[in-house]
Amino acid sequence: MYRSLFVYVYIFITLSVLIDCVRKGGNEIKVDIKFDHRFVPQSELSSDEDEDILIKDEHQKHRQKVIENFVPILFKHNDSVPDAFCEVMFRVRKRINRRNVQSYKNETFGDNGNTLRVNDTFNPPIVAYLELSSKYYTTLMIDVDAPHVKRPIYRSWLNWLVGNVPGRNFSDGETIAEYVGPYPPKLSGLHRFVVLVYQHDNKIDFRENIIAKYNFYDRQNFSNFEFEKKYNIGEATFMNYFCVKYDRFVPTLFKNFPLLS
Repeated sequence: MYRSLFVYVYIFITLSVLIDCVRKGGNEIKVDIKFDHRFVPQSELSSDEDEDILIKDEHQKHRQKVIENFVPILFKHNDSVPDAFCEVMFRVRKRINRRNVQSYKNETFGDNGNTLRVNDTFNPPIVAYLELSSKYYTTLMIDVDAPHVKRPIYRSWLNWLVGNVPGRNFSDGETIAEYVGPYPPKLSGLHRFVVLVYQHDNKIDFRENIIAKYNFYDRQNFSNFEFEKKYNIGEATFMNYFCVKYDRFVPTLFKNFPLLS
């Protein structure tokens, strides 16, 4: 009896609050819409309100972290750093059964230098960005610390390269280097993996030999600077990065791969 009375009282109070809000013009009802503002170039954000100022500050902090990590490794100067970020989502493998069928348990994101496991990044990521349907996009992923963070003689090691993607339809793009997930050598430190996205108006005639999954020798010492210059593709429009270090999954997942050393 008391429980039913409590429910009726709760409903009455809730309706009273809603009615009061409507009478005041609904100004007190707020819907929290989550949107990653880092997808949007900072120049397109207004600074008229306090909230927008806070967003700009957070955006600048992320960008400053990129500057500290990758100038001049990947960007010639501070102004070359992309003004917007891309989302890098991995579907996490749960296991492979005897029939070699993969199953998935959830998703994880490589974002702003966070650390992921080798198992998290075994499959190609789903890369999202604020695209224009009339444009083409070329996406690459590189390890700037291969094979060792203190001795990166293979910098940069090309993990993945897909060109001429219409919008975000990666299945319609041109795979130039098949995806190979991060697998840092043992005791080689925490490797930084960078995803760069280039926007261009027209399709590019990529005069490159296709790099197959198990072709490791054509992946080392990739230069994004030379790539940009060769195809006049300009500087990256979007980027993001994450970190991976050696763990127990490396010997299992990459047992058929040549070892980096």
